[in-house]
Amino acid sequence: MLKTEQFSRTEQAEIRMTRSRLECMGGREGNPMGCEIREFGSTTAFAVKNIPGPSYNTVKGFYIEDLMHLDDILAFYREKEIEPRFELTPVHTDRELFLALAKKGYGQTGFHTSLEGSVSKQQNTPVNIDIRAFGKDEFYLYADLYAEAFEMPPFTVRGIEENNRVLYTEPGWHFYLAVCKGKPTGIAALYITGETAVLAASGTRPAFRRLGCHTALIEARRKTAAEAGCTMLAGQATFGEGSFRNMHRAGMQTVYTKAVWEHL
Repeated sequence: MLKTEQFSRTEQAEIRMTRSRLECMGGREGNPMGCEIREFGSTTAFAVKNIPGPSYNTVKGFYIEDLMHLDDILAFYREKEIEPRFELTPVHTDRELFLALAKKGYGQTGFHTSLEGSVSKQQNTPVNIDIRAFGKDEFYLYADLYAEAFEMPPFTVRGIEENNRVLYTEPGWHFYLAVCKGKPTGIAALYITGETAVLAASGTRPAFRRLGCHTALIEARRKTAAEAGCTMLAGQATFGEGSFRNMHRAGMQTVYTKAVWEHL
């Protein structure tokens, strides 16, 4: 049976991962991405002015206990001309919080699933897929594969390269390359915090999907987590999509589904 502490552990690991990423991005000379993190009680508001969209401009850990801070949270983003996304978990939220957001013009626009599993439950992976760590001078390749996997425009590649290279020497971060039939086919990242290992971004080039690359990348990260002494593997995915199904096949289970709220 899932306990409240388990919900909190998974969510806090995700928050620490996002914090680590944005602190490193913001530490680049001149903070070119315009990163800022603000605390409102137990709530963490992440903002990246120069990366439009909800990926990083997100409010996490917003509980009913912090409802008094809602106006300040919205003002923080309004000053930056950013529309934030609220990720609300089933724990510590209630009707009063939902109504308060609705009165501010927000509504639920989707779901996002958090999963977790054991680091010891490993599965077999395709023999024709090799996984290795990225070298510090290979983030140009990481960025190229990332952009292709997520169908992002070419002009984003340089930013992806720079924003991930700064994480290379940051404690807890690991980056992986999948090679299939002698060709680079996919990428993945892992963030370790305490006894929890978080499956960060992972993507496969469209032409090489359904060959087991994502599964192989999950298992490579699980192995790293086990060697680091972690007890839990955590991840996020859109319900029912390929990543979600692969995580379930890897023995991970849904912990909770977050409600995604955005300004309508």
